[in-house]
Parts: sequence; structure tokens; C-alpha cells
Amino acid sequence: MKRDEQPRTVDHPRRTTGWIVGAALVLSILALSGCQTRINFPAGPKHSETGSANTAGLPTRISNPTPASSGTLALLGDVMLGRGVHPTPETFAYLKPFLISADLALANLESPLTNSPIQTESPYALCAPPQKVEYLVDAGLDLLALSNNHSLDCGKKGLTETQSTLTDAGLGFIGPGAEPVYGSISGIQLAFLELADAGAALIWGHHPHVLQPAEWIRNGRALVLYSLGNALFDQYGLDNTRRSALVLVTFDSYGAEEFKVIPFLIDFQNSRIVGAEQADAQIIMQYFK
Repeated sequence: MKRDEQPRTVDHPRRTTGWIVGAALVLSILALSGCQTRINFPAGPKHSETGSANTAGLPTRISNPTPASSGTLALLGDVMLGRGVHPTPETFAYLKPFLISADLALANLESPLTNSPIQTESPYALCAPPQKVEYLVDAGLDLLALSNNHSLDCGKKGLTETQSTLTDAGLGFIGPGAEPVYGSISGIQLAFLELADAGAALIWGHHPHVLQPAEWIRNGRALVLYSLGNALFDQYGLDNTRRSALVLVTFDSYGAEEFKVIPFLIDFQNSRIVGAEQADAQIIMQYFK
């Protein structure tokens, strides 16, 4: 989608602002001043490879004068490395060319990476051994969202170990908590934060474990991805929990400019991501019209 084209409407129920705010991370593009908490984003595209997966371009928001620079975010949904998921070097291989070629690749990490004992009373504890962080690094991910309902499955100690495990592996994290994460790509100042959408250029939602529609809001000045579903999970009861998409968002100093979609499926029996055949790809792409 090009920013100067008007997107078609999506025939799905509109989510309320409260739902977006309560289950989303947002990206703001801003001018920074003074001392801020920052992470070191990659200085540019991490690799020049391109992949063979099918992509689909979709209209973007309204036109603005050509900016001096731009960047690309690669956005995934929920990643889980515990329970019935047994990752291998092939797990993210299908998407790796796209993840490493983006300036910044993000996913929502549903598995605390810790050896701490389970603390939740829920039967759905998703903790995973810390050494599984290597699969996130190898995939080309850079920044993991921790603001989800599983971050304390192994208690506060488990969360602290998760954060230190990611840091030691050279990965950044967002949340849990309201403190923004700041960084710069191609001279464009970015801020990632949770539970707020005022002035956001991009809202990246999580939690339902299934795809939900994408749309432009504020007269085309902000992009909302209500949910990208599961990116890697062991849910298999419904086909929709296996259908997902990687979204590549091009942004400039004005905000999100356009996005492309790479549809895929989760092969839960082999704990890997595979390309979507035509029938599944058509279903997936309906969420992005």
C-alpha cells in the first residue's frame, strides 16, 4: 500500500481504542532532547539478501514531501519457545532473509527465558530455557516485546533473567512497563512504548493469537496492526492459530509510509515456519486489504 492511495475497508468488527491501548505497543517518530534511555539499533540494513517468499504491497497513508531518509521495520506476532515448541536452525529459515534485511526486526516474546520455577497458577506456563535465545539471534530479530500476560509465568526473577538473557545475547526488549525505548535509524529518532497511542505513527497489537485487520487511522497518518497472530506457537486446534504474516513497514520522518505482507503458516509438528500455499495465503491477505 502506497501512502498516497486510499485503502479499501476491511469487513471485520472495528476494535475499540481501549483494546488497542491495552494490548499494543506503539512507535512514535520524534525529536529527542536531553538524556534518554536508549538501545543501539542497527545502523542500517543488516544484510542485503532478499527472500523468495511471496510479498504483497498495500497502499500507504497520505502523501508528504519526499523525506531525506527512510527505514524498514519487520514485525512478527507471538513467538513461543517453550512447551511443545522445539526450535531448530530451520525454525525461522523461511523468514530469515526478510528479518535480517530490515533495519529492525521485532516480535512479541511469549516465553520467559529462564531456569526459574513456574510461578503462575495457570496451566499455560510458557517458560523456556535461556539457551533458546540463540534461535532468536540466528533468525535476525533485534527487539522483543515483553509486555504480555506470560511475562511473569516464572515470577519476577524469571522476568529479570529473561531481560538479562536478551541483553547478553545482544537483543533489546520493550517492557513490561511504561518506560519508552529510544533509538535512531537512518537519522530518524524512534520511540517504542506500550499502552499509549497518542501521536503514534504505528500501533502493533498482540494477544488474540490470530490475525486481525490492519488499517490506517487519523486520515492515513498512522498504521494499526491490530494483531499479527502467532508467529511460532504450538496451538493447533484452529487453522487460524497457524496462519500468520510478517509485515514489513517502510517509515520516514513523517511516520509509516507503506507496508508489505509475507504470509506464512506454522508447521507446529516440526516447530518451524513455512510458506503459505495459495488458499491459505488468500485467507491471510484478506486481513490486509
